[in-house]
Amino acid sequence: MAYHLNHERAAAILADAAYLGDEATAKKWNITVRTIFNYRERLASDPKLSELFQRKTRRAEVGWAERLKVTMGSILDKAAMIVESIEPVIVVETSFGGQTNIVNTEGLKLLIDAGERLGQIALAMEMIHAGDGENDPPAKAGETVPGRPSLPN
Repeated sequence: MAYHLNHERAAAILADAAYLGDEATAKKWNITVRTIFNYRERLASDPKLSELFQRKTRRAEVGWAERLKVTMGSILDKAAMIVESIEPVIVVETSFGGQTNIVNTEGLKLLIDAGERLGQIALAMEMIHAGDGENDPPAKAGETVPGRPSLPN
């Protein structure tokens, strides 16, 4: 009896392996890692499998990007609440009945750490979207676009 590949299933397994890794995917689908290797080898010579795999990975990437946006928005909202609750200067009563301002060193450290981490997140988001081409109009022949070589006429 001839082996008939279920292209949809194989493409889904390969897409999972791209994100979860071979071991976790094998366990999830109750298959061997060798089966994943076999599917991966077939990917180069099977146009139908290749097309389905591309479609499934694109769909996964779009879903991942959308989930990331929602999660990042939630993180930023919570970070803003925390940052707003930190007082960098604290007013304290003196022993003479007056008041004095004291720098909240721990609070300032938290604010600085939060700023650094949010900056890292912003940089990571920019790197993720680098090359999207959304802000870069296509160049026309003979036209110079900053940062790109001009196209021949």
